[in-house]
Amino acid sequence: MSVKDIVAGPDKPNSDPLNDIPVIFEPRCKVCRSDFRNVIERLLVSGNSYVSIAKQFVNKDPEFQTSVDSLRKSIERHRKAHLTIRDQAVRDILETKAREAGVMVETVRGQLISEEALLQLAVAKGTEQLSDPDSRIKYQDAIKAAELLRDKKYEEISIQMDIVNRQYNAIVQACQRVVPKELYPQLVETAQAIFEGRTVTVDAEFNQPELEEVREIVGIGS
Repeated sequence: MSVKDIVAGPDKPNSDPLNDIPVIFEPRCKVCRSDFRNVIERLLVSGNSYVSIAKQFVNKDPEFQTSVDSLRKSIERHRKAHLTIRDQAVRDILETKAREAGVMVETVRGQLISEEALLQLAVAKGTEQLSDPDSRIKYQDAIKAAELLRDKKYEEISIQMDIVNRQYNAIVQACQRVVPKELYPQLVETAQAIFEGRTVTVDAEFNQPELEEVREIVGIGS
């Protein structure tokens, strides 16, 4: 399933009442006034970045006789205020998932599409079109996408748990090699107190700098 299939409407023109959502027009907006408005909006909901769209259209329209950065900002403002509710929802999913992946949405080049964003778009679009007999996304497609999303979440949790287990094992092995056995009861008691949120009195002989080094090695927070 492609992005084009997900963001496209039904095969029959005007068969979906959502296609008749009133268009917002702001006279002060360069994109609203441009002959390329429809194309730019399609590019936005197809996952293209602000920078890549601005580079494509700068100086190609009387409204766009400006710098790439200035046009980028105009496109971003247009996206936030003048897209239809349907297109806003699609772009929101794309940008949210991109930011979760650490992408700088405002300045990144290329596309924002990710596997998880694509799956969420399929779920959202399928939900929107459930009552539409001409929809391209059927019940089974939306359900399958939802299942894939669930499986992806489980996979992410499994990876995180594996990291936590390796960190735990590293700490246990370090304690076994460094801490004298006679201090094991004190170590267990202190760990239990920390876990329960009780106040812990640290032995003056405990080497805090070395503890920080252990944290750094196993990759855990302080």
